[in-house]
Amino acid sequence: MKYYFHKFKCTYVPNISQADLKKNELAAIYLKYLENSEIRPQFIFNPKIDSFLLIWRLPFHDRRRDLHTNQGTFPLFFILTQQELAIFSFEDSEEVDNIIRKQLYTLQRKKNKTTTFLLLRLLWVLNEYFITEIDLQNRTRTKLETFRKSPSRVQIKKLSNLSRSLIYLVTAANNNLVAVQQLKLNSGSLSKFLPLNALEKDYLKDVVSETQQCQQVANLATQLAQEITDSYNNILNNSLSDALTLLTILSVIIGLPSLTFGFFGMKIYTPFEGSQTAWIFVLISTLFLSLLIIFWIRWYVKK
Repeated sequence: MKYYFHKFKCTYVPNISQADLKKNELAAIYLKYLENSEIRPQFIFNPKIDSFLLIWRLPFHDRRRDLHTNQGTFPLFFILTQQELAIFSFEDSEEVDNIIRKQLYTLQRKKNKTTTFLLLRLLWVLNEYFITEIDLQNRTRTKLETFRKSPSRVQIKKLSNLSRSLIYLVTAANNNLVAVQQLKLNSGSLSKFLPLNALEKDYLKDVVSETQQCQQVANLATQLAQEITDSYNNILNNSLSDALTLLTILSVIIGLPSLTFGFFGMKIYTPFEGSQTAWIFVLISTLFLSLLIIFWIRWYVKK
């Protein structure tokens, strides 16, 4: 879809196909980058045609499967010239699509805006979306902190998915920061064909700060999730230790009756041999020894 502004136009194509990429003039120039859906965020300047490519990664998840379970990240491609800003993505993310279309529609009615201002504005709001997605992950982590005696299998699986999702988010946030810092460092070279006014320079600084904050929030969320993982491991290890202790006690208790009855069942002389009430003595002695072992083990474990 094309949006026409006062001095330039913007082309926005979500969920674009490889065939459509080759048809677009700007996309064809950077085709080797756009064809890679796993590419990391980066800044590529092409002085021959006075344009640059900025690759940004954003969270993507299927809300039909789990409201707060992130499935990874996807790249968003910004190709900028003085007359046009082109935006492409391979994923059909409803949240990102709504954000971009809303910003394009709002800024379309404002005059004296440039492609650079539009790009920086989009990066700003997309960073806010990024932080919102991290907050959703934090809510999931908060729910996983609550359990009875030990975490259930479902909670362990959710924590595993959460940790994997946060790894994607941290990696994307770190690389986004590198990309926007490259844009800031090359802003002097860009001034020949795309000069930045005072507002845009301040906006660029704000975008860099916002991206740094996004990185810090993602790192903090990962650290907190790692602490929950360590707590789960400690609790599960303690539960395993308690289970092994219980099984050891039961094996000793179960073994005593076999030992006692086996002793009196041997073909040798034993006390009370020939007595009709000898089995009562055997039962009492077995019970006494079992209770004695139980109390000794409990005392030994508690000391």
